[in-house]
Amino acid sequence: MQKEPQIQRYPALVRFLAQPQESAVSAKLPKRLRTAMRKLRPIQHIEQNGSQWEIMFSFSAEESPFFQKEIAQAFTTLRKKGVGAVGAPFLGEVPRDILPVLEGRGLFACFCAKAAEAALEPVQKKLRQAKVTVIDGGDPLVFSVLERMAKKTDHLHLLTSHGERFTEIGERLYDEYGLVLGVFATEKHRFLQEADVVIACGKDGKDYSRLIAPNTVWLDMGKDAARISRLAKRREDIFLADGICLDGKTDRSAEAALYCQSEAYRNFFDSGYRAGWQEGWKLAEEVLHFDGFLYHERKKSSVFAEKSGKSGVFEREIT
Repeated sequence: MQKEPQIQRYPALVRFLAQPQESAVSAKLPKRLRTAMRKLRPIQHIEQNGSQWEIMFSFSAEESPFFQKEIAQAFTTLRKKGVGAVGAPFLGEVPRDILPVLEGRGLFACFCAKAAEAALEPVQKKLRQAKVTVIDGGDPLVFSVLERMAKKTDHLHLLTSHGERFTEIGERLYDEYGLVLGVFATEKHRFLQEADVVIACGKDGKDYSRLIAPNTVWLDMGKDAARISRLAKRREDIFLADGICLDGKTDRSAEAALYCQSEAYRNFFDSGYRAGWQEGWKLAEEVLHFDGFLYHERKKSSVFAEKSGKSGVFEREIT
């Protein structure tokens, strides 16, 4: 029996307008009428750009909850055109039952050690000597992050309310690396207050702005918008990144492309990041290279506030 040819699958990127398009007059109308008026706006365009598709909606991320039906129709169209995965927009709501929607968290976790090393370079501190705290946040990626960081630092701590889940990995890290994993359950612990690097997994929406040291490197792997917003407003001294750049692409875009290219990475993502991370990350490290940080989809240099006058230097928006 002849084997069927493999269908080429493409990644797609989703974009919304930067600002809502409501006028001052329409903003005063009843909510039901405003919603009806929103529905009159068409999708701007869907087009193929090289090896990926791009879709631009004529409404903002803030307005996206009102357009779920239209976004679902657009995703169905993309699927028919051979799209296999979508790189999630930074803000806004999209349906997740039509195509896989990737936020880049798996790749952020894969390259977390390289990102931490790069962020510490301006203060001439080596990751091996740095104090690193990982926030659990109920994220299944936390286990693989601990494995990755244990190879690179002598001071690794974990903030979690479920310490019993980490007994086995703690014992394994000690056997393999001689590393004692410090597990603690309260945010007011010195392991968080004295950390040089914090890797925040999951989304807990908490305010950590008064709990971390000056010039902390905060890598928000969970991409928690509420948590990131509070830190950005209240702690201009820290280095804050909510994503990484890989070969000139956002982690979201790169992860969607890798999902379409690799069965190993598809299995890793489809398991909820719970199984097969070794195989998925091995491939990622072979084909991708870390080359910078992101903050709200803008590339950011690893320069601290005391040197630049603000929390990092923003260069340009990338996709």
